[in-house]
Amino acid sequence: MPDHATLAVAPRYTRAVHIRRDFRDLRYRLDGYQVTPLVRQAATRVLAGLAPGASERAFSIVGPFGSGKSAFGLFLAHYLQRSPKSRRQLLGSLGAPDAEAALSADAPTLLAVLVPGNNSALRHAVLESLHETLTRHLPRGPAAEQLLHELDAARQGTALDPQRVAELLGQAARLLRELGLFQGVLLLIDELGQFLDFAARHDEERDLFVLQALAEQAARSGAAPCVVVTILHQAFERYSLNAGAARRSEWAKVQGRFADLAFQEPASQMIRMVAHAMRPPQRDPYREARAAWAAQVAPAAEALGLRPVEISADDWRQIVADCYPLHPSVLVALPTLFRQLAQNERSLFAFLHADEPWGLRDALRDAAPPGALPIYRLTQLCAYVEATLGPGLYGRARGQRWAELAEARALLAADDPLAFQVLTVVGTIGALERSSGLRASGAQVAFALADATESADAATVRNALDALTARRMLAYRQHRDSYIIWEGSDLDLDELAREARRELGERVALPALLQRHANATPRIARRHSYRRLFRRLKRSL
Repeated sequence: MPDHATLAVAPRYTRAVHIRRDFRDLRYRLDGYQVTPLVRQAATRVLAGLAPGASERAFSIVGPFGSGKSAFGLFLAHYLQRSPKSRRQLLGSLGAPDAEAALSADAPTLLAVLVPGNNSALRHAVLESLHETLTRHLPRGPAAEQLLHELDAARQGTALDPQRVAELLGQAARLLRELGLFQGVLLLIDELGQFLDFAARHDEERDLFVLQALAEQAARSGAAPCVVVTILHQAFERYSLNAGAARRSEWAKVQGRFADLAFQEPASQMIRMVAHAMRPPQRDPYREARAAWAAQVAPAAEALGLRPVEISADDWRQIVADCYPLHPSVLVALPTLFRQLAQNERSLFAFLHADEPWGLRDALRDAAPPGALPIYRLTQLCAYVEATLGPGLYGRARGQRWAELAEARALLAADDPLAFQVLTVVGTIGALERSSGLRASGAQVAFALADATESADAATVRNALDALTARRMLAYRQHRDSYIIWEGSDLDLDELAREARRELGERVALPALLQRHANATPRIARRHSYRRLFRRLKRSL
């Protein structure tokens, strides 16, 4: 059994983020966080609100589950609360010193007030977090005691006015500035959807209008800036779908007070994250195996169009080496797979480190030569999907292709193992819907099943593809040079087309027929595709 210790995924990728607990935990220093172009873009937009005279200081970060929104919020809170010098040190430790210009290291420092999502009233949660944070940071004195007393009295009240919450936030920002501690306040509300669910269920409009009051307070906060950032996975009004049109309109108006920042990393960046998470430590017993693997398969994968255009050839070879023993066809499939069927990056990293059937760790338990590892391929990824999602897989919007693959695999289970693997690869690529260059051509199927595209392997796979096509288990799409799972029709469209061409040739000369139709409708050749023209010709005979 190979030693898996050096293949462990970096710890920051194996745990969910709790915005308040992780911010306080001194052991969690954002180690390994990647300041991606998306992170820079979103953070730059927030920092622009701190410029003199700026009024856009309320933001809503919206993205699907598991896309890294909370981790970004943690980075943003750390960055804004630090001094300019500490900000530069943070960017340097994260390998992004070039981001300093975009992220404005000299921007005002803000005290981070972090509100983790929970099933309660938002108004009270904001005041509780503000009271707790100020208690730790404000020095003793009459002004501080007075503010803390007002906060305590307000959060104990049963009929808390949303406007009062916003006023206390502004008062805290001004006091911090006067005392020279910070220049303002960052209010970051993570998992806002939980608060909105509570407001919708309890018909509590005050928990909605507190967001409006906070956004208005942020816009007019002036020299003592209040920046409000909310994190959620769908638009505000989506939480009031069962309400009337008037209420949905009110929710949409409240969201209009916030600048929406879409947050979802592109597939190429998710591939980089996988490489970063799997990057080996300095002492790597598989160093030679990685280098040999990358030298062998990286150029072959690039020749087949699997390298994302956003990744350079040199970076691609390093990524393939870092991701060993993931096959490149699996590597480019992972982002699309976990966007379709699971929770984006969260589920992706669970696949890498969790002890799940047919997951990466499970596959590595197989025997392997010394200094090498078994390669993880699309066939194992298909088994992982079926084992992890089970029958629920087929009820999803994109479950039809997976159901077709499962049925075809069941019919072929007792047949030739190579044919079974070929069928699995073709069906998995088809279910992923053209993911990042994947195409079930003969060359790509052979590459997915072999360590390299050697002629013998390619010929063997080609024979298996031909046999499966003859058995009506696969269909060949000539226009895309790729195969798909046979969908059950007994009609051979290619043969029917050939017969139609022969019939046309026998009954009338094709050039004369085309000329007749061109004279009747001169624009037909420009307005219709060849397929439509062919159907029209058939109807005319």
